[in-house]
Amino acid sequence: MCLEQIRLAPVLDNWDNLRGAIQAFSCRHNIGTADRTSLELAAEEWFVNLVMHGCGQQDSASSRHVRDVEVSLWMDGDKQVSIRFTDAGPPFNPLEHPEPDTAMAAEDREIGGLGIYLIKKSMDHCTYRRIEDRNQFTLCKRVQATVREEGDEHGDHN
Repeated sequence: MCLEQIRLAPVLDNWDNLRGAIQAFSCRHNIGTADRTSLELAAEEWFVNLVMHGCGQQDSASSRHVRDVEVSLWMDGDKQVSIRFTDAGPPFNPLEHPEPDTAMAAEDREIGGLGIYLIKKSMDHCTYRRIEDRNQFTLCKRVQATVREEGDEHGDHN
């Protein structure tokens, strides 16, 4: 198992840094475009959720942001990529969040919940734990490795 970690302040400007880390990880592990895109999309949804609703919220007592988000990426021997987000935001288990009624017209649905729904649908499975006042949300996806061709920096050959 190859573990890579990145720490990010919970601000939207840091999405580019996280996306770059996912792209570099995907390149090193020969992960194809479709799987890389799914990983990026799910990671973006969760990172933005953290920034907007969780640990990115200002600490009203001190007017500063709370601790960084820790992101760990690894791939096990079964070609399963895992991305774990660890944050010090308020407890929130996204797996307990009710799924939106996608059969309803968008204007008739309550706002919110589509990002979590998208994450759950695009990943093979997700897990949540609350450990020592920190949330750990892990996204897992089995990927297809591609054969890298000469001059192809992301392992794509389409």
